[in-house]
Amino acid sequence: MIKISKKIEYALMALKHISQGQKGEQFCARKICEIYKIPFDTTSKMMQIMNSHEILQSSQGVKGGYKLNKKLSEITFLQLCEMIEGTPYLTSCETPDGKLCSLLQTCNIVHPVKQLNQRLMEFLGELTLENILKTKPNFNLDGSSENHENSRSA
Repeated sequence: MIKISKKIEYALMALKHISQGQKGEQFCARKICEIYKIPFDTTSKMMQIMNSHEILQSSQGVKGGYKLNKKLSEITFLQLCEMIEGTPYLTSCETPDGKLCSLLQTCNIVHPVKQLNQRLMEFLGELTLENILKTKPNFNLDGSSENHENSRSA
């Protein structure tokens, strides 16, 4: 299972909030953190990273803040992950520091796992932030399906 880090989650939350505003509207990192009850230091750092990669644009001052600098359709989930976490490793055959798994010589799933990794990376490289953040969920936070709920009321 792919696990999304808290840093990526906070970046996505900030991006979604900012993208729902008016074009050119600026948003304060502290206000976003207060609304969603997420840690300021980490979220602010993620917003600074996105600013340095020109996804966001920041301005200083009393009326300063962050605004979108690129369309969410121009940024892939893989690009966001790479800018925040570095190159993602979806398999455990090799660690980020280059060490190989001790079972590599006898492992019988090396090639299928590499193929899975390749396909997942291709998918994540095509999946835009717009695809993720602008879609309407088909489930409720309690885990029930909206389609199921709608069919009950019909």
